[in-house]
Amino acid sequence: MKKTLLLLVFSLCYSLGFGQSQQQQFQNMETFAKLYGYVKYFHPTDEAYTMDWDKFAIYGSQEVIKCKNQKELHATLKRLFMPMAPSLQLASSESLLTEIDQSCKMTYWQHLGLGYDATSGGSVYQSSRVGAMMNQASQGGNNQFANLMTSLDAKDLANKYVKMTAQVKSIAGNVGEGRLWLREDKRSGGMGFFDNMAGRPVTQTAWETYTIEGQLGEEPDRLVLGCLLIGSGAIAVDDFKLYFRDSEGQDWTEFDLHNASFESSVIDDTSGVNNKWSTYGQGYNFDLNSADIAEGSQAVLIQGEQKAKQVKGRTIFSTAPDRGASYTAMIGKDIYVRVPLTVCIDGDRKTYPKGDAAALKALKDAVAATGVDANNLETRLGNVVNTYNIFQHFFPYFDQTGVDWYAAFTTALNKSFSDKTAKDHIQTVKEFTAQLKDGHVRVNAASSAENFAPEFVWEVVEGQLVITKLLDPDLPLKVGDVVTSVNGQKTADYLADTYKGISFGTDGWRDYRAKTETLRGEKGSTLALVLKDGRSVSVTRSMDMYSNYELFETEKQPHKKVGKNSYYVNLDVMTMDSINALMPKLEQASGLIFDLRGYPKGNHELISHLLKDNDYNKWMYIPEYIYPDQKDREFRASGWNMSTKKPYLGDKKVVFLIDGSAISYAESYMGFIKGYKLATIVGQPTAGANGNVNRSRLPGGITISWTGMRVLKHNGDQHHAVGVQPDVFVTRTVQGIQAGRDEFMDKAMEIIGEK
Repeated sequence: MKKTLLLLVFSLCYSLGFGQSQQQQFQNMETFAKLYGYVKYFHPTDEAYTMDWDKFAIYGSQEVIKCKNQKELHATLKRLFMPMAPSLQLASSESLLTEIDQSCKMTYWQHLGLGYDATSGGSVYQSSRVGAMMNQASQGGNNQFANLMTSLDAKDLANKYVKMTAQVKSIAGNVGEGRLWLREDKRSGGMGFFDNMAGRPVTQTAWETYTIEGQLGEEPDRLVLGCLLIGSGAIAVDDFKLYFRDSEGQDWTEFDLHNASFESSVIDDTSGVNNKWSTYGQGYNFDLNSADIAEGSQAVLIQGEQKAKQVKGRTIFSTAPDRGASYTAMIGKDIYVRVPLTVCIDGDRKTYPKGDAAALKALKDAVAATGVDANNLETRLGNVVNTYNIFQHFFPYFDQTGVDWYAAFTTALNKSFSDKTAKDHIQTVKEFTAQLKDGHVRVNAASSAENFAPEFVWEVVEGQLVITKLLDPDLPLKVGDVVTSVNGQKTADYLADTYKGISFGTDGWRDYRAKTETLRGEKGSTLALVLKDGRSVSVTRSMDMYSNYELFETEKQPHKKVGKNSYYVNLDVMTMDSINALMPKLEQASGLIFDLRGYPKGNHELISHLLKDNDYNKWMYIPEYIYPDQKDREFRASGWNMSTKKPYLGDKKVVFLIDGSAISYAESYMGFIKGYKLATIVGQPTAGANGNVNRSRLPGGITISWTGMRVLKHNGDQHHAVGVQPDVFVTRTVQGIQAGRDEFMDKAMEIIGEK
């Protein structure tokens, strides 16, 4: 009995000790994460600027979780950060921190949104280390790219449907972003159809077929197409194919694209000549490779390590910190920090005072030797630290959504300790960023193989999964079938698990994303379905969703006459050229139905034909940051400045159809329709996520997209996580799907008096 009691006491003490150790690890990580963001984004020394912050997050996490108490943590933080930030102050009490006195020429960080270490947003988002030297790409996002391209005469291709495919692969270790692209140049100038695979980059390290498909306008002059590598790294591309057809439903006719599989002795045939390949991109190599091919005997390997041009960091807005400004915060138990926000620079624009050169070299060597593997705890922790800081300092909507980001961070940390695999880690990052209520948020992993789906489409209708489209007519399913169970799990529970990894502000966007996320999985894996009528059906994931994404969308008719004297126009399909060609008929119509259940085809000029007065309203706001934690944030405002155009179409009965799939550009569009009451809006709320997308990368090939600016309704009210609200709410029903009816369209016809 005595021995048993001793064992129980020992077991209890061991458990308490382990619990205390894990609690210390959590505290260590929370403290490290705060200091990491302050120094990375707001302390402008040369040493900090040149640090590999991605790997530093991993190395630092590895070091701080070893600390058994606050004294060890304090010493480790000094060892990690002082070589980069010699004027940084760490103390056990705020009273021990001293004021900073500067009388020198200084540098400091300005962030217009987040341009530093973000990968898109173009010149919209910028970060500048004012007055000091910096990489040119950092000041406006990473805009360096390589381009393999060709062009052809398109004057005889008016209104034709076009499809381009190519086989592309990302080379292992690639940190760049591979994309196909296709552009229509118009005879009158400007651009018609355009798609550069934004938001759906090449991620697979095996050869995959990627596709771009669309419709050309009324006056095409040339088609320009090719493959991009944005940033550093390497991709391979092979076997381009180009097809045309006159209308939907027809068979595609293949165009004879010159040297489409790159079997010639050179890549660059004759730049600028019709249907000849050419290459562009300073610092990149374009090589014919016979060792790794998709078709024929050669493929093109695009690779580059850019030599970043050094430029003086410019002032990008008027606000600046005071000389000697600093940021003081309690970052952990008995640990306070004072981070200088301004640093002295000499005549060569180098920062001083300099830190310990030997300590800095040792730190950089240790960071460089750090491995990246999400199967390891320190990589998972480092990525969560990175993710926390991106949004903590630069996400513009916390005050509108009420999200407790710190609580979300601690939850993600907790999950990182229990996660075991890279797949677990991706799910943790998804659930972490899902808390932002931002429909632009997507977490993509280059290593993920879960991009396949069975050959059907289902949608969430009345809280149920309902089959809405068959891509394989031989499947034992029919449109309108209701699924009650998936892989032994009730549909409601299956959906609830999927929703955890989707960032959404409105239920409509959540359900739109869920229709594909619930299908996604590894090639060859199966879904065991139970239908409402009692049938059991097993389906196999065989179709690549990236290459065939358009097949999973609803089929849309570009335009048609409806009723006696009304017209329907699908803005997700019709370019502005096509709408202009239809304009005489629209002008004579008594009623107009514009369908914006999707994404506009560059046709927002239509708004000008509905406006009575010119518009100068400002509703987009890019944040300006000079302090951590979004302290004293200001905004740069802008709008579209739309002018009226003839013919005026606003004197008719006009209806716009919307639902949760309308996001971003579509919501900018609908902001005018709602704000100026230009039409009756029918359907469901839009996604509630507007503003230019930014993208940030994490080690391990993870990319996170997110909204980098603040957008309001035209009356100044909140748009984020609210969306554009319809004037007439319509709900899609299972009964309507089974009957082949479009309830949204039925209501629109009723409103314009054509039913």
